[in-house]
Amino acid sequence: GTTESAVANLNITASVPPEAVLTPSATYSVLSGTRAVFNCTTSSGTPPFTFQWLQTPPAAIGNDERNVTDGVETTRDGTSSTLTILAVATPLHNEATYRCIVTLDRQTPSLRRSSSSANSTILVRLFSDNSSN
Repeated sequence: GTTESAVANLNITASVPPEAVLTPSATYSVLSGTRAVFNCTTSSGTPPFTFQWLQTPPAAIGNDERNVTDGVETTRDGTSSTLTILAVATPLHNEATYRCIVTLDRQTPSLRRSSSSANSTILVRLFSDNSSN
């Protein structure tokens, strides 16, 4: 008799959770009326990722965190996202905190909610500090 056999290949891809890295980090000082740019990347993880930007306004306006969609661009390969505020204004942006959330975009239920976030706070200066010149 003859014996037949078949070979099956199984590819296993390990999914690594993302780690959000936001630049600038901590406090970001800008002049009123100028542009503020935040860049959020992942220092680890297996793409594709989903990025979400949130803003917590200054206490004077209310501390309700809200989703930010204007000025957001995500790279084509889905590994980074940029938030651009075209004209920083007081009191809307002064001491506002921006948060980037990076989520692993997987179909595996145990990994679907894998995410991390990073924060940065804007401090708005009303005039240029030329005292050092």
